[in-house]
Amino acid sequence: MKSSIRSLSTAMMSLVAICLMATPGFAKSSLDGEITVANSRHSAISVRVDGRAMGRVPPGKRRVLRGIPNGVRLVVISGKHGPPTTRRVSVPIQGRAKIRLAPRVGSARIENNSSISMKISIGDRFIGTVGPGRTITKSRLRAGDHVVTATPSNYRFAKSGSMSQVLTVRAGARTQLELGKFLGQLKVTNSNQRRVRLYIDGVYARHLGAGQSTVLRALTPGAHSLSMKRRGRTISTTSVRIDFGQTAYWKPQAHHRGKIRIANRSGRQISVSIDGRRQVRLSAGEATTVRNLRAGVHSVTITRPRGRVEHRRVRVPRADEAVVTVFSPRRRHAHRSAGSVYVAQR
Repeated sequence: MKSSIRSLSTAMMSLVAICLMATPGFAKSSLDGEITVANSRHSAISVRVDGRAMGRVPPGKRRVLRGIPNGVRLVVISGKHGPPTTRRVSVPIQGRAKIRLAPRVGSARIENNSSISMKISIGDRFIGTVGPGRTITKSRLRAGDHVVTATPSNYRFAKSGSMSQVLTVRAGARTQLELGKFLGQLKVTNSNQRRVRLYIDGVYARHLGAGQSTVLRALTPGAHSLSMKRRGRTISTTSVRIDFGQTAYWKPQAHHRGKIRIANRSGRQISVSIDGRRQVRLSAGEATTVRNLRAGVHSVTITRPRGRVEHRRVRVPRADEAVVTVFSPRRRHAHRSAGSVYVAQR
């Protein structure tokens, strides 16, 4: 009799162990039912039944939870976005209950502060065109992160690309997004002591006086070429990149220019060239001034009658004048320039 009772107890304990292994947290019964969870959301969810963890359901998938005791069960579903969802589910005897989770959605209000009309897309879906200072609203957006792309509607600006911003939509709420400035600007300062002409992308912009600054507005994002010219000669050039809605700066280093005064005291006509480019002819007793030369050493070539050639190296001081006097070949001496530079002469 005792052995029979012991055998029966052992069998019952084994059956209980098998039931517990079948479904975590619940003792298995022939009356148990099932719960089917269909996840239509865009992120995975975690399911708990009567406080017991039952696992995860991937986005867009369904899972059957077996071995659920019949009766009313408390199901808590947790996801990435928003608070947990609580459902009271009646599980029939040897039957199946169903839970379907609809996507969590919200809305977005996009305000255009870019100063130009923009075409707005969310992800790969175009939602409309919005003018400067106006707004556009999009409803029934899934909760989570979206990429908002804004492209200028004007073809003159569209080639500069698009702005992209991340929009985080909260379930059951309206999210506000402001589009920043699209066009940028450039501040330019003339450090030279003379008036210059400013060019951007090869097109004349305006004059700048000595030490004057100016701001070029409504510039498209990207790289722009800049140059300063005086009397048709480029004295400074650079390339500046302008980011969306940002201000770039250009203040080129000042170019101190000088000049050379050439006096012909040789009694004959001569020809003078500077650095092999600038060439002047001087009659006997004539003088001239070659201006707008960079400070530093220049090569001066003097051609006399009968093809006699002389070469001199002349240092031009900053914002000052060097003097070259050409005498008769019979006379030789040194002459001091106004810029405290000695120039050997013949």
